[in-house]
Amino acid sequence: MYRLLIVDDEPFIVEGLRMLFESASRHEFEIYTALSARDALTVLDCTRMDIVVSDIHMFGMDGLELLETVKRLWQDCRVVMLTGYSDFEYVQTALNHGADAYVSVSYTHLRAHET
Repeated sequence: MYRLLIVDDEPFIVEGLRMLFESASRHEFEIYTALSARDALTVLDCTRMDIVVSDIHMFGMDGLELLETVKRLWQDCRVVMLTGYSDFEYVQTALNHGADAYVSVSYTHLRAHET
């Protein structure tokens, strides 16, 4: 079983991803959620995660800062970044800072891109 942390400041996205991973995955996940990067760090302080799925753009600490902290403290944790923006400079920065993959989200389709 893998431990998965879903981080986004939009509750409906967190809930939708939680439901997706619970129902559509061939793997079993112990799923945790956070509505901010700071809340995610609180969860990470208590529980080692295997995978973090995080929005890039959030209020306060953004996903890039969270990514840097996760990779500094838990090098083996896989991090997947979510973005609804077409600004691929953020995506490139995330990949350069150790993100394992990113998912570009739009209202018309969902594309997964792996590094």
